[in-house]
Amino acid sequence: MYSASVNASAAAAKWEKGAPHPHARIEALKVISALGIETRVRIDPIIPIEGWREEYAEVLRRVADAGARRVTLGTLRGLQRTVNFARKLGYDTSWTQYLSVNTGWGKKMPDEKKEGGVRVLHRYIKELRLQEGRRDLQGDRGDGRRVRDEREEDVQLRLVKKSGRMGESEVW
Repeated sequence: MYSASVNASAAAAKWEKGAPHPHARIEALKVISALGIETRVRIDPIIPIEGWREEYAEVLRRVADAGARRVTLGTLRGLQRTVNFARKLGYDTSWTQYLSVNTGWGKKMPDEKKEGGVRVLHRYIKELRLQEGRRDLQGDRGDGRRVRDEREEDVQLRLVKKSGRMGESEVW
């Protein structure tokens, strides 16, 4: 099994300096999938950047075309020590503008914003005729057992079929 983490191109260009472009990661996924190896993708963190609907719809179309069998969506969150360290090193921390809810471990987006964005992506997934998987807060340990992780608040989606056009979306 091969897994890749990808994000919207605009988000990656701004906050993933030095990492391979998301299109390159998806192309690698396509090559590996064509070899018959199961492929998975993590789209994380989903960031409400300008044009986010189109950006993330494009990511979903590309990973479906590449043959990914599972996608995990993760919402934006920030450990306080990560934010502090990034600021100390002079990195762009403008993504923290979207985080307004204090938690015991750092900050996250308000639930209504987070849920609104995930709802839009679920609609896109249905329009692409992709089958939804579990909606709980569990992750895979790699040994087949499941582990609960409340910080990530993931939604796992199994990609079954690709096609279709993106429909209208709501404001995030």
